[in-house]
Amino acid sequence: MQTILLVDDEYSIVEVLTHLLEEEGYTVVTAANGRDGLDRASEKVPDLVITDLMMPIMDGDELLRELRKSAALRKVPVILITSAPAPGFRDLPWADLLAKPFEFEDLLRSIRRALRQGKAKGAHERRNHARQRRRFKVKLGSAVGFTTEISTSGFSTEMMRVLPPGRTVEGKLEVLGRAVDFKGRVMWSSPGDPNLNLRGRMGVSFMDASADLLALVNSQ
Repeated sequence: MQTILLVDDEYSIVEVLTHLLEEEGYTVVTAANGRDGLDRASEKVPDLVITDLMMPIMDGDELLRELRKSAALRKVPVILITSAPAPGFRDLPWADLLAKPFEFEDLLRSIRRALRQGKAKGAHERRNHARQRRRFKVKLGSAVGFTTEISTSGFSTEMMRVLPPGRTVEGKLEVLGRAVDFKGRVMWSSPGDPNLNLRGRMGVSFMDASADLLALVNSQ
């Protein structure tokens, strides 16, 4: 069940929206101002924040800025509801803006759209992060450099076409600020090789891989 953090200092609005959102199957956490809302979000990260802009203690504009500063909260989508936008709020990313008074159906559409977009963005970023963690900077000699995915057996690259199979090559692998030297042999892939995944391409198979090299590759 998805959790919505609702931040507004008007009790009647909070009461009505909480009831309607719970009827739609959402879990609703409430706060009366931005400071309380930030505390609630920090205690448990919500799937979505709905906040008024004009509130005492901490308004919605400042709440939005604080959310975007937090590594844990900056990606949570935020829907703004207001009758008088605060200066400067347009400088920050928000999912939608609804002017009071508004129809609940309009808010519901905004919620569903924001949650879909947030979910799709999160999945894309997770996939991209996983791909990037497997990619290493490779430097052969002093001139040839490229980035590629690497396994504990070696890596593939069409750049090896300029070298004959069996040729020994030396170089350096680097990722996330760590670097180790390696020695390998130029080779054609074996059909269906699950490690190099070359499938008829050229590549480098590690020779006598050091513990440091294997530790670096395995750490990704």
